[in-house]
Amino acid sequence: MGRENVFFAYGSGHQDNRDAITKASDGIKKSKKKCKIIRWEDLSVSGNIIGAKIFDQIKNCDIFACDLTYLNHNVLFELGFAIAQQKKLKIFLNPHISGAKQNYSEIKILTNIGYAEFSSAREIIKEFQKPSSGVDTLLIDKIIPRYKDIDLSNDIFLINIKNKNQAAIELEEFIPVYYEKFITNNEDEIDYRPLVWYLKTILKSRIVLLHMVGNDKVDFKVTNAEYSLYAGLAYGLGKDVLMIAPYPFRAPIDYTDILIEYSSSEDCVSKTVAWIKQRLEEVRKENGL
Repeated sequence: MGRENVFFAYGSGHQDNRDAITKASDGIKKSKKKCKIIRWEDLSVSGNIIGAKIFDQIKNCDIFACDLTYLNHNVLFELGFAIAQQKKLKIFLNPHISGAKQNYSEIKILTNIGYAEFSSAREIIKEFQKPSSGVDTLLIDKIIPRYKDIDLSNDIFLINIKNKNQAAIELEEFIPVYYEKFITNNEDEIDYRPLVWYLKTILKSRIVLLHMVGNDKVDFKVTNAEYSLYAGLAYGLGKDVLMIAPYPFRAPIDYTDILIEYSSSEDCVSKTVAWIKQRLEEVRKENGL
């Protein structure tokens, strides 16, 4: 049996974790064991990372590995993409970092996926020496049988922020004026939406909009982490994805090209509706309509 190709995603900061992953990767390469690990940093060109190269690596890998100790938004976007591509998963978490376990448990979709604890290269190498049966796979077709047969019934799915600001309220009011086939995760009506509901609604929708939380809000860290994962999932399933955020918002590299910033509620609505209109017109032209 040939070696399994592994793509390893992790944050660029937090040197302790980064050192452990680098040492583990080098150790596995030298030992010529059953895994070939490619780190995202191996794809850099003159210090720059090309996003398309990352997604190509994920498509072609056998196992997607990642460090979610800090709920890095790039990593979560890539994890969502990997889940959509039905990749085997190995998730790592350093339990000695304050809040790491609690933050992980607050991301709904992650409750279906286990993780391996690590603090050094030794634990990472040991995890990769386990048989393939120790690898998790979150199979969409197990959650939603025959999911590829689901028909498009919504033009737009808006994943809106829970603690709504004026822009969030106006988005929900104005988009349905222009587009009838519209659905949102309105938690004023239902307190909790399970993973299967998000998956089904993404699958049924042509466009997925995600309203990110401003970095000055109390719930920004976990909410934006969860929405980054949903965005990667939608992107990996071939949906048109737009992320919306209040200015200033430092967009992670993976979704710089699919995020718009707004300066006011009016600016939010006008930019979002303009983008939707342009994209749906492009779809109609592509389909000869």
